[in-house]
Amino acid sequence: DNTDNIDYWLKKLDKSLEMADKYAAAHEREIAETKRMVTGRESADARFEAYHRIYLAYQSYRADSAIVYANKCMDLARQMGRNDYMALAKCNLAVICIASCDNIQSYRLLSSIDPKPLPQWVKVEYYKALHKQWVEQKNYFVGYTPSHNEYVKLAKQCADTLLTLVKPHSSDWYMYSLALAAMSDDNERVLWLTEEAIKADGNDKHKLASYYMERAWAFRKKSDEKHAIINFIRSAIC
Repeated sequence: DNTDNIDYWLKKLDKSLEMADKYAAAHEREIAETKRMVTGRESADARFEAYHRIYLAYQSYRADSAIVYANKCMDLARQMGRNDYMALAKCNLAVICIASCDNIQSYRLLSSIDPKPLPQWVKVEYYKALHKQWVEQKNYFVGYTPSHNEYVKLAKQCADTLLTLVKPHSSDWYMYSLALAAMSDDNERVLWLTEEAIKADGNDKHKLASYYMERAWAFRKKSDEKHAIINFIRSAIC
């Protein structure tokens, strides 16, 4: 669907909204299946992995449930004496704090992590959480240039680091390449990157929602309101 008719996309959005309860029920069934994997007979590693998967399923869906499973991960990591798991659990808790506008607590959690000895996969999660924190901070100070610029600089540093840690042309590579382009107001690069990312991640609705949102803001910065609205709608549908 590449039509640029706004009414067409609004009708598609209406149909999606009518299906919202069915989508939520399907997501709940997936979460319930993962919860059934925790029987008490599995290894501690398998239980941690299940708790983390449940946390991820709740992360952008229901924050109060997400924090329960982030704390379960933290408790289990402590019992296991696994510093990498503890760091991951702190990152998960920090992301929830950021979403809840508690950047002071997220800063405390992330400041307590030393990323140097962590395995690469946990370093990626650490810098993702830190990037999210600085992006939120820059948004709070959008009307005060000195602080805004300082947080943009910190967010860019995190994105630069992430691009050295992730596989080129992976989902994360697209996400943080986009972040850098957007913070530099390079709208043409944002549009090119999102086109490539949509081709690569076409089956992941959550990622597609982010890509269409980035496209929408790029079109708005170019004063192309029609295509901005269409991409906001497509993001909402995803």
